[in-house]
Amino acid sequence: MLRRVQICLKKVNTPVLGVVENMSHYLCPHCNKESEIFPGSGGASESKRLEVPLLAQIYMTPEIALSTDSGEPYVFKYTDSPITKIFTSMAEKITELVSE
Repeated sequence: MLRRVQICLKKVNTPVLGVVENMSHYLCPHCNKESEIFPGSGGASESKRLEVPLLAQIYMTPEIALSTDSGEPYVFKYTDSPITKIFTSMAEKITELVSE
């Protein structure tokens, strides 16, 4: 799927600013233990292959699923969470990239 997206972006001359790895791991809400959902470091290796920055690695938590299902933006509902800080950092990196 990712390769098809890249081919489509090239056809319409759309530059790729960076890579965001979604569901990089799962964080257990009970013990805070990280578990890999998908093996390997797909986001990091893809950003190296494309020669673009890895903008963020967003891990999966039950709160993201609940927020998505309810239609309420995660960053508004969980303003002080580590994931909100990751989204904020990613937005700042994108802002820097497009202002260059």
